[in-house]
Amino acid sequence: MPKQLHDSLDTLVIKGFFPVNKIVNLLVKGSWEKSKYGYALVVNDFEVIIPPTKDGIVAYLSATVYGIKESMAKKIVNQFGLQTLEVFEKTPEQLLTVKGIGRQRLQKIIDSYKDSRAIQELVSYLAPLGVTANKCAKIAKAFGGEAMNVLLNEPFRLCEIEGFGFLIVDQIARKTTFSLTDSMRISGAIRYVLQAAATDGHLYYRQLECICYAYLLLNDVDYKSAHIVKAVNEFISTNNPLCLRQYVPTVMVPMTPVIEQFKTMALGYELKGDNGFVYLPF
Repeated sequence: MPKQLHDSLDTLVIKGFFPVNKIVNLLVKGSWEKSKYGYALVVNDFEVIIPPTKDGIVAYLSATVYGIKESMAKKIVNQFGLQTLEVFEKTPEQLLTVKGIGRQRLQKIIDSYKDSRAIQELVSYLAPLGVTANKCAKIAKAFGGEAMNVLLNEPFRLCEIEGFGFLIVDQIARKTTFSLTDSMRISGAIRYVLQAAATDGHLYYRQLECICYAYLLLNDVDYKSAHIVKAVNEFISTNNPLCLRQYVPTVMVPMTPVIEQFKTMALGYELKGDNGFVYLPF
């Protein structure tokens, strides 16, 4: 903590997204940022602290679960006591025994509870990778209670979310058991190459040029550097694989699956083009 703040600590400003209200205690971690309003703690990881008391559980439920106000939270806790959260986790159907909770309301409560837990799981998992709590909230909003399952098994679906490009998602995917040659990863690289081209002002790429750049990206090569661009042009002219191979220390993804996925995307109208060129549908 900055000394200036420590010496005159009346209030503490923290920045981040938290699916709770001021009633619930948080354990937060982050870095200090100075602005014209003074110091603030920019949070990159947090944990909700639920006091092991009935009042603490009432506060937690009414703060985090949509459809449960304080009066309903008290009814639930009066019935299940300190085992309330265990009921939510393992046997939520028991909530039907609480007056005022029918099957339709129960499903909304379960979904909301899972969503709030999902954000905490995501933050714990992704904070070490530099993914902010705000971005974790975006993931949770997009996929709800299935967010962790998507993250672990279909991480490149994160590219559907604004602000999650291929490079960020690829870094996340590599922390899971996701295969580097998975078709979703290869598709993501091809899209990224064409999106980056559009950002740089290019309307299209030659098809083989696009495939080469995606191949290099998938193998951790900076495909935009001048000598690599020259090597790609030489490869297209001569069809000599050594033009590219010398710049790929370790082949994690061979060229063949990149070509096959490119064809699959073209047949599925995910790519457009003619006369040997390719571009994204937009």
